[in-house]
Amino acid sequence: MPPLIPSHHRAVAKSVAEFFGGEISIKQAWDDADESMIGVLAASDSPSAGLTSYSTIGLCDSEIHDHVGVVPYRVELVMAARSQFEKTRNILATAAFHVINSDWSCHCFALYPGIVEMYYPDSPMAHLLFVDPFMWDGEFPELNVEGLPLRWLLAAPISEPERRYAINFDIPTLLDELDECGADVTDLYRSSVA
Repeated sequence: MPPLIPSHHRAVAKSVAEFFGGEISIKQAWDDADESMIGVLAASDSPSAGLTSYSTIGLCDSEIHDHVGVVPYRVELVMAARSQFEKTRNILATAAFHVINSDWSCHCFALYPGIVEMYYPDSPMAHLLFVDPFMWDGEFPELNVEGLPLRWLLAAPISEPERRYAINFDIPTLLDELDECGADVTDLYRSSVA
């Protein structure tokens, strides 16, 4: 008998599917030890034609320990990429497993080194930077999981020079530079701005 899907996972999937629009599919991903599982929802032609939007489903079960001084919260990760980058689902699942299995810090402006290059080793984009989602029209759905607010974080691919720039200066300055240069964060082979 297949495991029951928790009602809050169904609520997250339904809400984000309606928000993304497009043709929806959900696949399960397992870690290398086959001990942890995460769902990853994909929405084709979202936020626009030729792009696919992704969201984790179930990361919200993990406690986030980055809420010192703020209200505790839960997280789901989102990402958008050109549709030809079919391993984007794996990138997002791997980032989630770092939270689930290794208790990595998961908050706005967190940097996850080496995640993109695991799947696209020849891409100039090697790392992930978590930021507030900005690629979609409107606000992400407001949900509560086990009485805690759910926060959506966009996993934005960045290059090694951009990572160093963020560390040497600050992340808001890097984000301004990405915006000023019109960087397309859905393109894993875009040029670095730093």
